[in-house]
Amino acid sequence: GAGVGGRVGICLDRSPELLVAVLGVLKSGSAYVPLDPDYPEQRIAAMVTGTSCAVIVSRSGFASGLAGVGQRIVELDRDAALWADASAEDVDSGVTPGDLAYVIHTSGSTGAPKPIALRHRGVMNNIADLNSRYAVGPGDRVLALSSPSFDMSVY
Repeated sequence: GAGVGGRVGICLDRSPELLVAVLGVLKSGSAYVPLDPDYPEQRIAAMVTGTSCAVIVSRSGFASGLAGVGQRIVELDRDAALWADASAEDVDSGVTPGDLAYVIHTSGSTGAPKPIALRHRGVMNNIADLNSRYAVGPGDRVLALSSPSFDMSVY
């Protein structure tokens, strides 16, 4: 695994598995790197290399396009035995507001996509600001249409 301070690529579409993977990575103390399965293999490989991902979480339907990236790939639908005996107990990873939460990439419109690292503090400030600005409360729901690789998906 990546461990505290590590980086884990997540190559999944919008699905319950994506949410579970993101929360699992964050609870492990690692930062996640969203990798859009619709991106070309070469772009994904560059993103994985540029962010030093220790492992990639994916599904067999997407993993075939990741074969050339060189990192270990955990396929959620095939590798369930890896965590079958894991404890369901809540984990305190000791993550602080200054630790990395995720690394997202620019669009690459001016050249190669560039990694942008965001810390837990910044993520929470952004969410608090958006909730305040648009009066979003506990009873509200927000429809998520953006790609997991677009930073608004974090909201």
